[in-house]
Amino acid sequence: MSQQVAFFFDANRCTGCRTCEIACKVENGVEMGPRWRKVRTVEGEDGSGPYMYHVSMSCNHCEVPVCAEACPSGAITKRPDGIVIVDQSKCIGARLCAWACPYDAPQFSEETGKMEKCNFCSHRIDAGTGGPACAEACPTKALQWGTLDEVSAKAGATDQFGPLPDAEITKPAVRFIPLKLVRA
Repeated sequence: MSQQVAFFFDANRCTGCRTCEIACKVENGVEMGPRWRKVRTVEGEDGSGPYMYHVSMSCNHCEVPVCAEACPSGAITKRPDGIVIVDQSKCIGARLCAWACPYDAPQFSEETGKMEKCNFCSHRIDAGTGGPACAEACPTKALQWGTLDEVSAKAGATDQFGPLPDAEITKPAVRFIPLKLVRA
């Protein structure tokens, strides 16, 4: 696969069940503490009343991975398919990648003293056995994956999404369907 892989998230379908978080932890053996994928709840009011929705986020495997630019040991690199990975043998646990990432993706492992993050289940993709466990486990298909071209072509998909930083900063490989508020 040579095209940039990407996540797709539809805020209208996510129930906040966290199945994606558990699937990620189980598939990758992530210890307690670090969360490679996080479901966050966003609450607010828009003048017509209150709203609440959930957002499932992990590393966005950005076109411009500022985490890699900040890494002093060169442990973070981008594969030809766009997956941003951490080479554990090079990581010195400086945590500069975590400070640089506007999405809070790199996580510090107390067990290893190194940084870790979503690897897009590259082992599954490389073996041809599937895609990211988080997306494949999502019971409502709020979280999906494909090439950046495929997910960008979905009706209503955007790279700009509510509570997240401006997409121009890192050019994240994720597309969203924002929440459509329905008022009675």
